[in-house]
Amino acid sequence: MATSLGAAAGMTASVTGKVSVDSTATFVPAVSGNTDELLLQLCEEKKVVLVLDEMHRASADLVRAVAELIKRAANRSSIHFGLIVVGTAAESSRLVATDNGISRVLSDVHVPLFSEAESSMVVQNGMERLSIRCDGTVSSAVVKASGGSPSILQFLCLEVAEAACAQSIRTATLDHYKAALLTYVRRNAARFKKQYVEACETVGPFQWRKQTLLAMGHLHDSEFVTTEQIRKEVERRTLKATKRDAVAQALSQLKSKDYQILKTETDANGKAIRDRYVFCEAGMRDFMRLVANTEDEKLDWSGDK
Repeated sequence: MATSLGAAAGMTASVTGKVSVDSTATFVPAVSGNTDELLLQLCEEKKVVLVLDEMHRASADLVRAVAELIKRAANRSSIHFGLIVVGTAAESSRLVATDNGISRVLSDVHVPLFSEAESSMVVQNGMERLSIRCDGTVSSAVVKASGGSPSILQFLCLEVAEAACAQSIRTATLDHYKAALLTYVRRNAARFKKQYVEACETVGPFQWRKQTLLAMGHLHDSEFVTTEQIRKEVERRTLKATKRDAVAQALSQLKSKDYQILKTETDANGKAIRDRYVFCEAGMRDFMRLVANTEDEKLDWSGDK
């Protein structure tokens, strides 16, 4: 028996189309008929596009339900209904593994990080609209720290703009930027900072766990990285010969229960893929990119401020 999307998500629906969510309640249909069909009919009539975010957190039951919904929509030849699944690159593979028949109607759209030019445009245009003077030094610092992340860029821009507007001269400064950076970490990335600080060695000439995490912060072009990619990046950054065994040991430690920062990538069936590493939380990747991009600023990540 196929699982409906509503059942997999723990939803109850009424005949008026209202939806309530109770993660602890047992699903009891309040309507007759299949809820997927009713959802498709409603979306088709109202020309609704359904967006499912954070799909990488979905349970196996929910993945199967989404695949079933896609199949039903394809069989109905829906004209106006659209479904956007937001997650990592592995989500389409998980869906297809559930039902190979839906591969013909799936399209993967890679959403890259902002380029430096795009980020710079956001900073300059925003500051100009607010009548805030922002020279190239401040703009470049904000762009570099954000690492192409739209959310980090927006946060830093807003913090800098508010600080500048609080002064009569309405001029953004590097002090505003540094304060914004520390505020971002304190408000939005405190747990990531804690994990990073605890993982970094306090003794030893090379600090392999720290070097491995910084290298992964720079290697953001793909969903996962390999031991060899990290080894080459550490060697490039430090200009020192780097042994693969040292990186492998650091990766093993960062995966352990002592740190739990990294994990091994899995295939569509949940089986671990050898020598493919990802961060346990996607947000940690953004934070490590920020740390790597601001390394030359000598910020103190060990304090509470």
